[in-house]
Parts: sequence; structure tokens; C-alpha cells
Amino acid sequence: MSYKVAIASSDGKFVDQHFGKASKFTIYEIENNKFNLLEVRENKPSCGDNGHQESAMFNSINLLLDCKVVLIGMIGVGPDQILFEKGIVTYETSDSINDALEYVASNIEGKYF
Repeated sequence: MSYKVAIASSDGKFVDQHFGKASKFTIYEIENNKFNLLEVRENKPSCGDNGHQESAMFNSINLLLDCKVVLIGMIGVGPDQILFEKGIVTYETSDSINDALEYVASNIEGKYF
């Protein structure tokens, strides 16, 4: 089974971005415990100096609908619930991308999808 994982990372090394402030999501595919970088998707952050923009939040969510997991440094209750309702698991961490992907492959797959 293969599936996509979206990662909110500012540097391509660590999971370190808040969902609402992520300007990009790095998309990996996990298949047979191997990780393949697929693409980087540009995103318009939904949280800014003027507060939260609901339409931008839904645009961010729609950007990730083909993913099974979203790895983020932090996420608010609203977007977390919407992603869950769409069958997408979120996991807050500050691990390296590699360690976070290993965690997903070992602990999340099979429990949620």
C-alpha cells in the first residue's frame, strides 16, 4: 500500500510549521517503509498578522485532500477536525522529517487507514 504524507517544514529537514502559517507542504509517498519525495506544494497561509482567514484555511485543506497524513508543528482545533472528517490523520511533532516519516510508517499506518 502506498500513501501520501504532507509535511509542514520551513527548511526541508524538520517538521516545524504551524498548519495555518505554512507557506508550503512537502509531499512524500510512503510505500513498503520507503520514503519518496514527490513534490513541494505552495500554500497561502491562513493565519497572519490580521488573524485567521477561513477561506485560506479551506484552500490549505483542499490542497492536501490526496494525503492520508499531515505532519505539522502545531494545528488548531478547527482545521484538525475538518481534516479528520475528510479521513486525514494529523500528527504534531518537532522531529526531523525522516524520523517523523518513520513514526508514521511504524505507528499510524494500519491504525487509521
